Amino acid sequence: MFIRFLLIAFFVLTPLHSGANPIFWIPKIENSLIEYNQFEYQSIDPDDINILVWNVKKLQNKNILDELVVYSQNTDFLLIQESLNIKKLENFYKLENWGNYTAVSFIYTRSKLKTGVSISSKVKPHFVDFKRSFQRELYFTTPKNLIFSYYPIKNHSQKLLIINIHALNFVKTSTLLGQLKLTQNIINEHQGPIIFAGDFNTWSKSKIYNVKLYMEKMGLQEVEFSNGHDRSRSPNGHYLDYIFTKNLITKNANVISDSITSDHKPLRASFYFSSKSTNNAR
Repeated sequence: MFIRFLLIAFFVLTPLHSGANPIFWIPKIENSLIEYNQFEYQSIDPDDINILVWNVKKLQNKNILDELVVYSQNTDFLLIQESLNIKKLENFYKLENWGNYTAVSFIYTRSKLKTGVSISSKVKPHFVDFKRSFQRELYFTTPKNLIFSYYPIKNHSQKLLIINIHALNFVKTSTLLGQLKLTQNIINEHQGPIIFAGDFNTWSKSKIYNVKLYMEKMGLQEVEFSNGHDRSRSPNGHYLDYIFTKNLITKNANVISDSITSDHKPLRASFYFSSKSTNNAR
């Protein structure tokens, strides 16, 4: 087992003559945010904010885009982890009138395809940026990203902040927390409602506890799903995908349990916001 590990490490770490990794390469920060601009609206309806959260497993299943077309109907925001910029996905953005921003984690050396986290919306964002983890999975492979954007709210001066994360896997709890803490100033400096969602890779009780504790300290509450037991689990039985919010009221939230095209089940939720909203209580 140890020899096998060394062989894998050697293959991953050994560069090509070009200086690129045999499997992937990590783009510079300034080249890591890609966009497809095609926004229909200038502001979000505060009475009906609808999101879909889904780790799409790099779109490996040939039928996953068919599911995405169906599940994204009547949705304002798509928060995708493990996005991959294949032509069919780009066509989906165009045909369904989605504007999209993707924070690229790495690029496959052979195919040049880019993978990362993305936020797609029908509303033009006021500002978009991302944070790359300082650490890498297994200490020598790839970093993970979180992407965040701000959206004008119709008839309100405040903006909606959305954060989409694909958390580091195969790392210590403290390393995962280090990635979460990249959002600390972002959250503390924001005065409006917040949605923080994604694949948190909470494979242990310690990670679950510390993720929820961090969110509580930041003033966010976990969204409860009507069929939350259907959420995807790690091999040892822990839920991986979450939605947390601040100053939003949850209208409904459910897991799309009949989805079969990824190793994660999509999460769907709707909210409303008013200036009197103080949390996401039902």
